Parts: sequence; structure tokens; C-alpha cells
Amino acid sequence: MEKQRWWSLLTSNLFILIALTAVLIIAIALVKSFIRRQELAQEIAKIKNDISVYRTKQEELSNLITYLQSSEFKEKEARLKFNLKKPNEHVVVLPNDEQNKKIVNEPTTSANLANWQKWWNYFFNK
Repeated sequence: MEKQRWWSLLTSNLFILIALTAVLIIAIALVKSFIRRQELAQEIAKIKNDISVYRTKQEELSNLITYLQSSEFKEKEARLKFNLKKPNEHVVVLPNDEQNKKIVNEPTTSANLANWQKWWNYFFNK
């Protein structure tokens, strides 16, 4: 009699509905947990990537600081900004490319040209 009672309880519609609801709730919780774990893994990967990028930038900046504190940089800046030179060193000044272009591209003065040449240059040589 006891077995029949348990069997009828296990096979009742109410028990099956409750069991399915519990299984569904557990399944939903597991899926949410899995999705959250995947999101966290992606976020961790992104943060690790950011860390490596920042470490690279930090190394570059520390190398730049080291260079800026070196005597080589100080000497170069002194030469460029203050026009300093070493003893027994000869300095040669060359004109800039912009100065050369101005000299080469200077048009001939219009006072030396005939009137028809001025008009010709105006319309065709811009």
C-alpha cells in the first residue's frame, strides 16, 4: 500500500509540474551563470590586453625620459637652440630648402619686361 501511495504521488500531474518547474529554474540559473562567466572571461581578456598596451607605453615613456636626461640629448639641444659648438669645431651654415626655393622661384622683375611679355605671363604662366 505504501508503494502505491508513493507511486501515485510521483506520477501525479502536480508533482510532475513542480519537478519540471524546478528543473527549468535550475536550467535558467545555469545558463545565466554560463553567460556571465563568458562575459567575465571576455572582460578579463580585454583588461589583460589593455595592461599590455599600457606596459608598452610605459616602456616607451621611460625610454624617452632616459633619452631626454642623457648628455647626448642635452648636447644636441644646446647645439640646435643656443648655437653652441665644441672647442676646435667648425660650423657651416647651409640655407634651408625653403630659402633655396624662394631664390630659385623668384620671378623676374616686371620692370625689365616689355608690356606684351607681362600680359603673356599674366595669362599663360600664372
